[in-house]
Amino acid sequence: MASKITCLVTLHGVGFEQPPRAGVDNSGYADPLHQHLKKCLAEQLSDDPNREQGRSNPGDNGAIYVQSRWLDDKGIATREEGLKRLGVWCGDKERVDTTAAPLAAHDGSVSHVALVYSNLEPMGPELGATLITLETSLFSASHYGSALRLIHAALADGLAMIGHHTAPGQEPISSRPRSDLGSRSVKQLGQHGLAAPAPAPGLLSMLRSLEDDVACYVCHNEERERVRSFVYEALMRLACREDVDSIVLNTHSSGTVIAFDVLRYLPQEVTTKIRAFVTAGSP
Repeated sequence: MASKITCLVTLHGVGFEQPPRAGVDNSGYADPLHQHLKKCLAEQLSDDPNREQGRSNPGDNGAIYVQSRWLDDKGIATREEGLKRLGVWCGDKERVDTTAAPLAAHDGSVSHVALVYSNLEPMGPELGATLITLETSLFSASHYGSALRLIHAALADGLAMIGHHTAPGQEPISSRPRSDLGSRSVKQLGQHGLAAPAPAPGLLSMLRSLEDDVACYVCHNEERERVRSFVYEALMRLACREDVDSIVLNTHSSGTVIAFDVLRYLPQEVTTKIRAFVTAGSP
């Protein structure tokens, strides 16, 4: 039997999780991180065995993207179809059949899984949730820094989200607002579940990213439970795979909050496999 796998699970906030786009290199939100890790871990880190092969540079085939909903053979979006990439539960619900769901290729010992909240999920306008979140943030802000420092941080974040330019010679970053969700204020999903073109960068686009990333999770219970259940089920399947020895959670921004929420409810036999919880930009 092949060596046991350490699985790195990357999770950002909903507004920053974007799967790869066909024909566009490094378009997935976890791809830049994967390439950095590939330089350090070399052959230990496996690319997704099921992604397009034949690219020239190590790491180009990227992480394993698992979307919360995916289209089945009949064109129906379901949760199970998305999670099948991590394996399928056996009849006893204690073991996972991994036959069609490889995590590593060429005896790699480290796998990288990126969880993505799919644009096939039900979505709608959440202006109320956004206003409540902004009010709560402003009320609580004084606990975390001076007014001047908070204004500086807000301006820096705002400019980054509005322009989102990468300086010459600087490596691309993974925490970029997703462009596949479009706006919640109008119907965006077509007959194939594809999002309409994203709005042009600007203040409104920044507020929409905030709405996707924070407001709905904090204030909209139905969406919060959908996100939680997706992450919970993904970690359950990984932990119950016989080829997975340990799990490392890599979370950013509100992805940290989501992961912490889920960890509180996981059974002990699952949490014992989670060896590290790495956070960045945690609120």
